[in-house]
Amino acid sequence: MSEGEGAERLLGEVRAALAAASQGVAPAQFDSVAALSRRIRALSRLGLRDELEELHKRLILEVTANGLDRRLAVDQVTMFELRWQLPRVFADSGETELAAILYRCYYDSLARITPSHSAFVGDYARFLMAKGDWLASKTVLRRLFHKSVNGDPALLVEWAKGTGAFDVAADDAGNLEAIMGRFFLTPGVIREVSELVRQDAVREASVPAGN
Repeated sequence: MSEGEGAERLLGEVRAALAAASQGVAPAQFDSVAALSRRIRALSRLGLRDELEELHKRLILEVTANGLDRRLAVDQVTMFELRWQLPRVFADSGETELAAILYRCYYDSLARITPSHSAFVGDYARFLMAKGDWLASKTVLRRLFHKSVNGDPALLVEWAKGTGAFDVAADDAGNLEAIMGRFFLTPGVIREVSELVRQDAVREASVPAGN
């Protein structure tokens, strides 16, 4: 199949799915993470902006209309479980602006953060850090760790190092403690962060100078 034929087939699938959605019908293949991910990547790769933005708009409308906590009768899974990975698909496809909007929409829809949300919230924090948005990522991380919902302590080390607030090589334990104090961490998480920093320091010390 040529690229042109592939594009036409993809357009047909997307348009049919969007038409069904507008009538209150949600085809199972369109609702699956794998199918949605393939469409996002393909639409971005082929430069089909109108179709990609229409699909993005549908994902936003899903949240505003029904929320992400709605449990589907078929599989007894929530919309969140089916959708939370999609912002990363947009980001990895180079669609940073669309990814940012969808991340924020999904994040704002979470009335409270539970352990089932920790992977998504951590991924959102990494997305913000990759953009250099340290203030927003700090806010997200504080919410993630405030209730001890299994956040990855490595995120806190990434944040501290990324902001330049902490130098692993300097072994500035006092400064690290002050930085971590901004996140209201439990003693257990603080111990894990300290151990990660120690491991980083060992790794850096083992790298020959000039490398």
